[in-house]
Amino acid sequence: MTLAGFWKRFAAAIVDVLATGTFAGIYAALGSLFYDFGTGRSGTFFAGDAIYATVMIGFLICYLCIDWLYYAIMESSSLQATLGKLALGIIVVDLKGNRITFARASGRHFAKMISRMTAYIGYVMAAFTERKQTLHDMMAGCLIVNKEDREEN
Repeated sequence: MTLAGFWKRFAAAIVDVLATGTFAGIYAALGSLFYDFGTGRSGTFFAGDAIYATVMIGFLICYLCIDWLYYAIMESSSLQATLGKLALGIIVVDLKGNRITFARASGRHFAKMISRMTAYIGYVMAAFTERKQTLHDMMAGCLIVNKEDREEN
């Protein structure tokens, strides 16, 4: 198993942010249709504010669920990778090189919050750790490896 390096993982993350961010952008644009930006009513409450707030809260909940399911389902599937990882030829495995479960993929996803709370140092750790693991990889017991190397074995 050849471990995937920091820059390969970084490029895959950009593709994934674009994939999940597209949904976020569309939903936010639709939500803005419920808000009357041209009324000049700043400082006063009107029905548009309540509708807009409700739509945006709904958006946040939907986005968080879709983001979680996107990562957890894709990484625990037979593909073992998100769209970004597939594009870069890398996959997620457990420490023994096996496919991860949905529960482990979910734990890995939610552990990313801790990697973010460290001013993203949890992500940068992949450039410096022996097994090229991020903080959330360590917490979930996962590795990111090059797919072609796994297929040869």
